[in-house]
Amino acid sequence: MTSLVVPGLDTLRQWLDDLGMSFFECDNCQALHLPHMQNFDGVFDAKIDLIDNTILFSAMAEVRPSAVLPLAADLSAINASFADRESIS
Repeated sequence: MTSLVVPGLDTLRQWLDDLGMSFFECDNCQALHLPHMQNFDGVFDAKIDLIDNTILFSAMAEVRPSAVLPLAADLSAINASFADRESIS
């Protein structure tokens, strides 16, 4: 039986290299930034970070000021739709 891997930044770097995904490290944080994710409309930063032995993927997107209220109103429906997808797989 294989043991559980607790990844560090070196492990994440190796996984991304094995997958052929480009990444870079900035001077401001300890995260691995994913420049290819910036090709999606509105996404201006995406990164993989380790926080308390948890892998955290985050993508920051720009939202027009006029879209903030409708987006806030739809957030629970958006989150619920991802929960449905997760239970299927």
